[in-house]
Amino acid sequence: IDTIEAEELDTEDDSPAASFINKPGKFVLLLYHNDTGGSLPASSVTVGKTRFSVFGASQRNQLPVISDVLPVTSSPFLPASTEISFVVTDDQPIDPGAIRVALNGVDFTTANGLKVTGEDKSRAVVLGGLRVNQTYHAVLAVEDSEGETETRDLFFDTLSKDSFVIEVKNYNFNVGEFLDETIVIPDLDEENLLNWDDNAYIATEGYLDIDYFDKNEIPQSATHRYRPEDGVSTSPALDLDREPFISAGGKDKGVYDYGIAEIKVDEWLNYTRTFPMGDFIVYLRQA
Repeated sequence: IDTIEAEELDTEDDSPAASFINKPGKFVLLLYHNDTGGSLPASSVTVGKTRFSVFGASQRNQLPVISDVLPVTSSPFLPASTEISFVVTDDQPIDPGAIRVALNGVDFTTANGLKVTGEDKSRAVVLGGLRVNQTYHAVLAVEDSEGETETRDLFFDTLSKDSFVIEVKNYNFNVGEFLDETIVIPDLDEENLLNWDDNAYIATEGYLDIDYFDKNEIPQSATHRYRPEDGVSTSPALDLDREPFISAGGKDKGVYDYGIAEIKVDEWLNYTRTFPMGDFIVYLRQA
């Protein structure tokens, strides 16, 4: 991925190491076809949303393909009734017994709960039996008749939507003040100025060494949109859209989810809340 920032090509370092998401740049894909004698058939490149495949001679064995994977990876707060499903296709007949799903380290095949249907060269695969309040890592795998394999990693959770959640961007403000009940509002008001509300954290100002500690002395507008007076970097999250932000109108209404970025060693943020009674298992959702 090439972005518009300068790069140190001689050291193979991208400087700065900026994300290509939502930035102008170019995706360069090269296919080298070594055929000086003209004896090989044409090769082709297939580009999808998240991967690309290179196909050469049609008579040669092709890798099996895993597609139509659900749930979408990184999906949070899914019901336990959710099923993992995907489609496997290949140029050779696919043995149902050669398809497996490793779910949190436990292997599932047609022998212990994996459902495989469809035609010889196109198999539909389904796995259920999820439990509530779990985080999951699934590895989808298939091996074709000639020993070629394909895998896909999938991450999601079935945590309850009623779980006690603290948004990382909503750290304390004004010397220890906090909000237990918050609302989601658009970034800008009717006059196109930074919005605010007594029940929202947007535009609040924290106190250095009390509400937070950050080494950034001069906030930059591009990375401090949510709380521009603080040194803490807050920029639009690259996560999947979540229900509170969808219900508030989403990006079409100027409503954005934010994350904390550029956290360095010794930096910290303070979070005060009225916690319910009980014992807790704490999960951090980060990228």
